[in-house]
Amino acid sequence: MILILAALAMLAQPAPPKAPLSKAPVWKFVALDGPIFIFYVPADRADDKQVYAEIVRYIFDRIGDQGPFQADFFDDESKTPTSHVYNDENRAHHRARFNFNPVNGMKRFLWIRPNPADPKGKRIATEDTLPLDGGDAKGKDKGKDGQ
Repeated sequence: MILILAALAMLAQPAPPKAPLSKAPVWKFVALDGPIFIFYVPADRADDKQVYAEIVRYIFDRIGDQGPFQADFFDDESKTPTSHVYNDENRAHHRARFNFNPVNGMKRFLWIRPNPADPKGKRIATEDTLPLDGGDAKGKDKGKDGQ
């Protein structure tokens, strides 16, 4: 547990990834709040699964696969929160989430979208896959997770 906390603390400090990225990333690491990573992904790339897969690989390269984590992705840098406490303005720009739990093997990617019937209400989460090394990131847990 201490090793996981130390690895998470290292992420709070800017540092190059272990495996260099092929080019400058389009995304930005914004914050780490406990086991929750918060990223900004530009709106014009917010539907690109390759971008999310790159970010998830970046996290695994940094902390390994020994502890659970969640990554949340937002499409407006000025509305991207710096803690896991999201307000309505943040939620309006929340585009995707990735959850990992090594205990049960869960790797779950969710698109987060407004509910067309209630755009300012609870958001809809739709499970999808990510093209990670060794196949898709789709875990045992098939449940839906809205906000």
